[in-house]
Amino acid sequence: MIIQGYLDLAKDVDKDPALSEFCGYVGRAAAAIQRQIEFTREYEQLGLKEPTWLSLGGLIEESNDPGLPIGHECHGISIYADPMIEKVFSNLMDNTIRHAEGATGVQVRCSKSGSDLMIIWEDDGPGVPDDQKEGIFERGFGKNTGLGLFLARDILGITGIAIAETGVYGEGARFEMLVPEGGYRIDA
Repeated sequence: MIIQGYLDLAKDVDKDPALSEFCGYVGRAAAAIQRQIEFTREYEQLGLKEPTWLSLGGLIEESNDPGLPIGHECHGISIYADPMIEKVFSNLMDNTIRHAEGATGVQVRCSKSGSDLMIIWEDDGPGVPDDQKEGIFERGFGKNTGLGLFLARDILGITGIAIAETGVYGEGARFEMLVPEGGYRIDA
C-alpha cells in the first residue's frame, strides 16, 4: 500500500519518537482501511454466482494449513452452496490459528440431525467465552478484521445453512453448520 511505504520512509528520514508514534497510528488506520476495502470487494461477490453442488471433503481439505492438521469424516458428501463457501472453511481455519492458542488440530465431523445434515468443526484450543458466542458473528467484532465470521454467516445463509458456535469454553471451539434437507446429498 502506497501510504505504508511513505510512512516507512518518514520514519527512516526523521527518528523523532513523536513522529514515529504518529506514523504508527496512521499505519494502523491505513491497514484498517485496506481490510475494509478487501472485505467490500469480497462482499460484493456474495450471491453473484449461482449456488452449486460442491464436495464437502474437498472444501475441508482445501482449508488445510500445514501447521495445524485437520481430520475429517465427511467423505462422499456434497452440499449445495454459494461458491464462496470456501471462505467459510478458510476463515474457520484462520480463526483456529489466530485464536486457539495451544490447539494441536482440527476435527470436522458430519452427522444427520433429523432430515438435515450437521457439519461440526472443532478445535482443541481454549474455545469461545459464552458471552461472545453470538457476538463473533457480528460485523466488526474481534481483534483482527471483525469481518470473517460475519461474512461466513451471510455466505452460508444464501442456501439456508445456519452456523452457531456451541463449544464449551475451556474445551475448544465448536462450530455447528446445519444444512437443510435438500441442501446436501450423499454420493454413492
